[in-house]
Amino acid sequence: MKAGPDRRYTPEFREAAVRQVIDGGRSLTAVARSLEMSVKTLANWVYRARKGQALPGRGSAHAASDEQAEISRLRQENARLKMERDILLISQQIREQIRDLIVLPFMKQDGRKLSRDALEAMRLIALERMREGEAPAAVSASFGMHRTWAYKVRAKAAGRGHGKRALRSRRASGRPRKLSAVQERKVFGWINGKNPRQHGFDSVMWSRAIVRDLIARQFQVSLSLASVGALLARLGLTPQKPLQRAYQRNPEAIARFKQELYPEIARQARREGADIYFWDESGFRADAVHGKSWGRRASTPVVQVPGQRQSISAASAINAKGEFWFATYKGGLKADLFIELLGKLLHGRDRPLHLILDNLPSHKTRAVRQFVDEQQGRLTLHFLPGYAPELNPDELVWSYAKRTEVARSPLRAGEQLQERVHQQLARMQQNPQLIQSFFHHPSVAYLSDC
Repeated sequence: MKAGPDRRYTPEFREAAVRQVIDGGRSLTAVARSLEMSVKTLANWVYRARKGQALPGRGSAHAASDEQAEISRLRQENARLKMERDILLISQQIREQIRDLIVLPFMKQDGRKLSRDALEAMRLIALERMREGEAPAAVSASFGMHRTWAYKVRAKAAGRGHGKRALRSRRASGRPRKLSAVQERKVFGWINGKNPRQHGFDSVMWSRAIVRDLIARQFQVSLSLASVGALLARLGLTPQKPLQRAYQRNPEAIARFKQELYPEIARQARREGADIYFWDESGFRADAVHGKSWGRRASTPVVQVPGQRQSISAASAINAKGEFWFATYKGGLKADLFIELLGKLLHGRDRPLHLILDNLPSHKTRAVRQFVDEQQGRLTLHFLPGYAPELNPDELVWSYAKRTEVARSPLRAGEQLQERVHQQLARMQQNPQLIQSFFHHPSVAYLSDC
């Protein structure tokens, strides 16, 4: 209620009003509005207080009393309680950030130091309070923001279809990309399934530098190596160790084996009640260490390995049921040793055996063919296409064996490599689930179709 011009303000009231501006950091407008007095009068009091002069004894708005100061305090307390109520409705993380604004509600706040989520919650709370009838300047002051902040919030939420949705945080678009979406798809097509030689570079391995040079040549766009890396990641391309494939491979022969030859082998084995095994050989070295370890940057870890070299060879045969046969031997595989190992594989078997193996010369000698003929149908050899080791699941046995056991724990003093390898393969033999898992590898998926 407005009062006549002849009413007086008490000294306590004038002192409390000036303290809110000088000590509390509030704006003149916010304090004057909350006390329902003239901004000019309050500005005069603040000016005199800062100059060390006595405050005037008369006011020009309405009578002041102890009740006026109490009303101002209660309004501030009411605003604080409203904020606490609204903050209970938002997440705990944002609640902790905004609570600091309640502890000192009339101190100035720097919105740049608040998170995007906190600012969004503040805008939503401010809108609700203004809709309940609170003055925008008072809302701004309660958050410690500039008096125009709440007005901007209200203006942004005004209009059909706006409301709270207009106050939500949005990710900034940032600097526009140098390549369009069409150009980025072309980059993917250049790299995926191809190599740099097809684009005139003297390399078969893609690198960020080569991709950068190719983009500059094709699009006349200059990118940094970091930007090229981000582009490749965005396209779903990652740095990988490539598989090696001999250029003498015959794709037609590989496709024919998958689609025609192996299905025929499977049908023949079912008719005869025979087993199908895959055969392969490999070698082990005592000084071979595979994998990575952790160490300080620029300080390569050291692994102690035997100074005396030891090597051993092994052969194995597996089937899809998880059965695993193996033997170790020294040196290379000659025809006579191969025949001896085939005899051990056949020993005690009462079912015919179809053995699928690679084209090692010792597998195709006259002596081997004569031995197979002497078995009178107990043994049949089938050969994989040349340079296609990925078709043989037994290759995965050696891949697993060489990444575990001896490769991770080199020989100690007095240990023999052949004994360690034999023990490792014996443990694998006792784990049929492990052997079966090799037949689920994508490279041998053709086996599950038969």
